[in-house]
Amino acid sequence: MLLPLILFLLLGAPYSRAAVVCEEKSSAGSNGTHECVCPLHTALDPSTVTLQTSGPWGGSGGTAFYDGTASAISAVHIRHGKAIYSFQTQYVIGTTLHWSQPHGSSDGELVILNLNYEEEYVGQIKGHYGDVILPCPCQTVNSIEFKVVNSKSGIARTIGPFGNPVGTPFASPMGAKIVGFYGHAGTAIDQIGVYIHSAPNKLHCDTVSAS
Repeated sequence: MLLPLILFLLLGAPYSRAAVVCEEKSSAGSNGTHECVCPLHTALDPSTVTLQTSGPWGGSGGTAFYDGTASAISAVHIRHGKAIYSFQTQYVIGTTLHWSQPHGSSDGELVILNLNYEEEYVGQIKGHYGDVILPCPCQTVNSIEFKVVNSKSGIARTIGPFGNPVGTPFASPMGAKIVGFYGHAGTAIDQIGVYIHSAPNKLHCDTVSAS
């Protein structure tokens, strides 16, 4: 009985993807965000910080997923085509890197986004959602793009869009740092939302296109 407790005290709490990662403090506003209090899943900083969720956008099919939150995002793997088929994120937890479970399927073309997480963060996601024909008529996340911000210069660059930019547009608020994803996934990404907190410095939205 003592061994698990000793390991917990030495190593800290394990990374959690539990659905209870956020406790809602206020009702959703007109901009699709509401305030939450979420723990940072890191053994080095077990304190809580005030976060917000933005979204979710898309349909209600598939299985719900909750990546939880981290101090930063270091990489994203996306499979795309007629829709966003798969989404997997590498998070910075304390001093180590942890991959989330892959959400979605193995269909489509794979693209890999690598971030210099010590100097860059994801400041916004944008995209489209709506009905597409996969094996069935489904409302899915059809496209996604990322605003990646350099924390030293404040310059934001656009990566994407990936997928099929048709349907209803969506966007998370600019001027914040995305620290986690949640949503629904099955054959494709049916729905996506983000956990955010205030960016570490003032943001200058001088956007340049990524190659």
